[in-house]
Amino acid sequence: MGKEKRCLKYSWKELEKDCRQISNEIYGLNVRFGCIVAITTGGLIPAGIIAKNLGIKEVYTIGYSSYKNRKQERLINTTPLWDYLMYRNVIIIDDIVDTGRTMLKAKENVEGRNNSVLTVALHYKLSSIFTPHIFVHKTKQWIKYPWEKYEKN
Repeated sequence: MGKEKRCLKYSWKELEKDCRQISNEIYGLNVRFGCIVAITTGGLIPAGIIAKNLGIKEVYTIGYSSYKNRKQERLINTTPLWDYLMYRNVIIIDDIVDTGRTMLKAKENVEGRNNSVLTVALHYKLSSIFTPHIFVHKTKQWIKYPWEKYEKN
């Protein structure tokens, strides 16, 4: 119960509103983005909504694993990048930039293929080593997203 008290419950309604805000901000940049890369699994749903809002048809995934029972462990890349993802304007999306290690690694990997990258997150933790280009909320709390309803810690 102590851990749940420190969790901020995030709703589907908040997600829709925040994705609309992010989409408007990206649209206002007047840059043509060719694709979105969602960091799995937290970035999948926001990436889908934002892609739909912006009319972006190409959505890819990149995966990293570092958490086990809310404990940070070694960062492991669980999916390879694609040979055809080169020389593009790419949006990388995750639900939260927590430590910043995952988003930073994804950015480095995608930029390493001569892409221009915009990083996006719904939430950004103040203690992170990396600040995304676009985010909606600063937080210190653990976030419980609606798609994590059945997730085991």
